[in-house]
Amino acid sequence: MARTIFLFSSTILTILFTLHTFWRHLFGFSTLASINRLPLLFSPASYVYIGWLVVFIGLIIYILRKRHQPNTFTSRQLILFTLAHIFLISFFVSWHAKYHIVALLLLIAQLLSLFMLYRTYFLTNVQIKERVPISLYLGWMLFLTYIFFSHTMVYYNWHGLGLSNTLWTVILLTLGATMALYFRYRYIDRVLPSIFIWGYLGIAWYNGFEELFVTAVALFLSAVLIVCLFSKIKNIK
Repeated sequence: MARTIFLFSSTILTILFTLHTFWRHLFGFSTLASINRLPLLFSPASYVYIGWLVVFIGLIIYILRKRHQPNTFTSRQLILFTLAHIFLISFFVSWHAKYHIVALLLLIAQLLSLFMLYRTYFLTNVQIKERVPISLYLGWMLFLTYIFFSHTMVYYNWHGLGLSNTLWTVILLTLGATMALYFRYRYIDRVLPSIFIWGYLGIAWYNGFEELFVTAVALFLSAVLIVCLFSKIKNIK
């Protein structure tokens, strides 16, 4: 019971802090405002960020289910889950303090914590279903990492080895889709690639006809991921 209360309270705290910081303000501005302040190409339409709500609802359901299955949540999972929350809050504080490099390092640390938590689930039908909220969380944070990385490149006027902003955006889109496909086939995961489909469609909508090449690539990669969602993979137990 104490473990469940700790998980629930820490998750609610993280949710409230994130919602307030992302849409309201921290140190005088919101995270969304800081993203939209710069001319990013790897940036989705604002409606895409509704994904936060989906992720948080999934996490609350995840914890409530664990309340009825207390023995299924190991100490290692508890530590990794808590670290993911701590790193997320630390990321937002660093980002809003304009320590962007430090913030990215904290975001990578959070991704590693989530990935290690993700890997505690075996590739069985039962555990893959239990893993869904963690897949949502990991996929969403992975997608956001590309956005914040792109923002940092523009913020520091890094010209990317002489490559154009458009070409770097296409490279990031391709890397993101490759990562999503890796999770689709290596971990038999349909949820994580779905996050990238949602995000890439939002990027296509945001860029529209002004950056037609970026839009075309985002739509093409979305189509590839959709096809792969329904491809057959080896049988699991």
